[in-house]
Amino acid sequence: MRFFTSKILKSVIGFISMVALIVGSFVIFQSNNERIRAASNSEELQQAFKKAAEEFDVPLEILMAVSYHQSRWNEHDGHSEVGGYGVMNLIDLDLNNDAKGKNEANLQSTADLSKDSLGMAAQLLGIDEKKLKTNTEQNIRGGAALLAQYATETVGKIPVEIGDWYGAVMLFSGSKDLTMG
Repeated sequence: MRFFTSKILKSVIGFISMVALIVGSFVIFQSNNERIRAASNSEELQQAFKKAAEEFDVPLEILMAVSYHQSRWNEHDGHSEVGGYGVMNLIDLDLNNDAKGKNEANLQSTADLSKDSLGMAAQLLGIDEKKLKTNTEQNIRGGAALLAQYATETVGKIPVEIGDWYGAVMLFSGSKDLTMG
């Protein structure tokens, strides 16, 4: 009987070990796939920033820094707390949301500080706002178009010097104070 119990125990332990090995391999495989997918998305995102920067003559570092400040390069899976969409956090002021994204309060204070950047970007690009909300490349193009427009409004042309982008960056962030602090 003892021999029989020992044999069953070894079989059970062997089976559990085999299952653990299979599950562990699957988890490692999934983890590697996630890393590959993330790297691929990162490369695609970098390319989208590069193309938009070149198209609108906005320095790549300005475009990426503004985007990082606005969204931490997060898509928000919809809109952010302030009604912004995509990695450029383009604001849709038609929404009537509070800071939690619920239709409970008016965004009047945001409206005072910021323009409807989603609508303006759509108009500059000649595309539907929905595309800016759902397509990362178009969202980045919209942000670049806005920065170029704001630069033209503040310095009269697309700046050559990186420091001359200050006013455009301030307008994009919603600030009315365009003077250096």
